[in-house]
Amino acid sequence: MVFEPGTSAGAGHVVPFARSLAEKLPKWPGWSVERREKLLEDQSMISRAKQGRATPQELFHRYLGYLAESRGGIAG
Repeated sequence: MVFEPGTSAGAGHVVPFARSLAEKLPKWPGWSVERREKLLEDQSMISRAKQGRATPQELFHRYLGYLAESRGGIAG
């Protein structure tokens, strides 16, 4: 069985259903389609943070710091 959520928000509804179905039909294989374009965004700093090579502040500055900087302040 292949699950394909209609929207990214729908993915949250697939998980509980898939779990209950797997309990009732344990021999059935199942897959879920990932709809997000995960490889199109820069994940380099997230990868560094997961490895303990970047601080939470560095992570914030990389992905959200521009918000503070655009208002005249600097996050940091």
